[in-house]
Amino acid sequence: MTGVFAALFPDGLWAWIAIGLLCIMLAATWFVPGLRTLSRIAITTLLLAIAMIVGLYSLWQGEVEAHRGTQMELRSASAALAAERKQRAILDREAGQKIADDAKNDQQTAELKDAIDEAAKQVPPGAVTDPAARTVSCSRLQRSGQTGSAKYRDLCGG
Repeated sequence: MTGVFAALFPDGLWAWIAIGLLCIMLAATWFVPGLRTLSRIAITTLLLAIAMIVGLYSLWQGEVEAHRGTQMELRSASAALAAERKQRAILDREAGQKIADDAKNDQQTAELKDAIDEAAKQVPPGAVTDPAARTVSCSRLQRSGQTGSAKYRDLCGG
């Protein structure tokens, strides 16, 4: 019933209307001639009891609505937290994978540079290398990014 009143009268206006009607009924009870005092007291007590019941019911409904709102906020926050945790787990996993890939790439780079240096050491000093083979080898090393070696610079002129 409070939902109907709340829809009809926004911002608790229905409560003020109910209080006004209660005051009118109480005044009418005491100013109507011909009622005995005991009847007036009984009617007043009944109206006050009804007013207390309606007031407590409206407070209870307000608490129920507040509880529902809190529950919705809690569910929303829980869903946001779960999504954030999932995103965080994905980012942590990707960061770990990147670290592992970087370490593997660094290791492969070091191995290739060592292999270049070792191959350069095996060539006797002053040996003449076939220019075509040297050009192909140097271009392969350039494409693979292995141009940091001192021997590479000596052999390929880079």
